[in-house]
Amino acid sequence: MSERRAVFVDVDGTLVGHDGRIPPSATDAVRAARANGHLVLLCTGRTPASLWPAVDAVGFDGAVAASGAWVTLGGTTNAPETVLVQRSVSPDVLAEVRAFFDEHDTDVLLDGVDAIHGSPRVRERLLRVVGTGADPDGPFGFVERIRTDGKLPEPIVKVEFIG
Repeated sequence: MSERRAVFVDVDGTLVGHDGRIPPSATDAVRAARANGHLVLLCTGRTPASLWPAVDAVGFDGAVAASGAWVTLGGTTNAPETVLVQRSVSPDVLAEVRAFFDEHDTDVLLDGVDAIHGSPRVRERLLRVVGTGADPDGPFGFVERIRTDGKLPEPIVKVEFIG
């Protein structure tokens, strides 16, 4: 066997085609690399809450998600065996960010590991862009699951604004 390598695979436009589907060839390549003893890790700006079951079903050895704020080994993206890194936005900074976006009437997404929280209008705004017929188990399925109740019960690992 050749030297063991770590392979990092992005989601959008790499693992997942522009049609929102994971081609069998991508799944086969990930599984072949793992079968040859290489580590294959998901590497994405997405948070685990914005991923969908088909991504986990491919089978990865871990993930570098939320642009590096959430790094795991083993298990699935949402239920890893080991969390190596979890960086979150501090409550003070989060309060400042929320106040800024509220003051400027800007829609915002506050991504946790298990859920995505958003400003009151953000879900409807995103649905106008991606369409209300988006596959709930596809790349934009997270839009329907965005919480807009204002409660943030978990650490926030990523902040996105919609301008």
